[in-house]
Amino acid sequence: MNREAMTRGIICSLVDRILKEAETDPERTVRKLVDLGGQLVKGRFQSYFFGMVQTMLEDEDSAYYELARRVCTQVDREALKTLGVNLGYNSCTLGARTIREREAAEGYSIPWAVMFRMQSGGTLPPEEYERFIQEGTALGIRSYIFYAEDKKIDLEPVLERMAAHKDCAFLLALPAVIVTEEVVSRVCELQNLMVAPDSEDAEFPQAAQRLRRARRPYACHRSCRGMEDLKDMESGAWARRVVDAGCMFAFCHTEATCTDEICDRAARYVEETRRSQKEAVICSNYYTAHLFIDRVI
Repeated sequence: MNREAMTRGIICSLVDRILKEAETDPERTVRKLVDLGGQLVKGRFQSYFFGMVQTMLEDEDSAYYELARRVCTQVDREALKTLGVNLGYNSCTLGARTIREREAAEGYSIPWAVMFRMQSGGTLPPEEYERFIQEGTALGIRSYIFYAEDKKIDLEPVLERMAAHKDCAFLLALPAVIVTEEVVSRVCELQNLMVAPDSEDAEFPQAAQRLRRARRPYACHRSCRGMEDLKDMESGAWARRVVDAGCMFAFCHTEATCTDEICDRAARYVEETRRSQKEAVICSNYYTAHLFIDRVI
């Protein structure tokens, strides 16, 4: 067994043991996990991330403690551990190291994550997904986002790729209507996946309920298409909906048709919501967060 496999094994064992304690004391568990991360991981992104989280947890009234309580008691422990270690260690530690080494040696930029946008009639064949993931993994990319843009997408080829790459972390953003009982049952076979239904779909509450009953880690996503969507976000209505739905993360992105003002206000809203810690969900602007992590790595 090589050193990296041994380190991952140790991390998994420690995280598993700590998560078992969460059922009785989630708040203390969160602090222990953050302290553990600060001790074991020394990469650029991790050092920044754990320092930020430690500062945030100094606020005993933070709604993130409510989020931690919900996650630690309602989400399958094995899925939470696998997804977290794949993202935090495999992607943002080992993968980031490989990315920096390849960039320095080859002189070109490598992203820390890759998104596939899927449309019915325009989706890549399964062998192309496999080729891209294999080539990306060799470069150090261990995080992948699949964005299904309509309800006619065949998810099975994508889910098969996720099952084949157990050391990677995957996010699947999709219309809420696709999240049927059959899809949730299939998702339960994958421990390295977080599903994110569209929070603006009429079927969103039902999709979230199915994922919650199955004890899956899940998020949500939405587009900001203009001023009406921006006002819905700034009013706090969106945050309340996604908290009521039990989401861990809430991702938004502004459409290309939005003005600079709308893009700036949407990004500012997400940042202020996250810093205020008043809502029991972690909000993120997909594109700005992606670029920020890329710069840190």
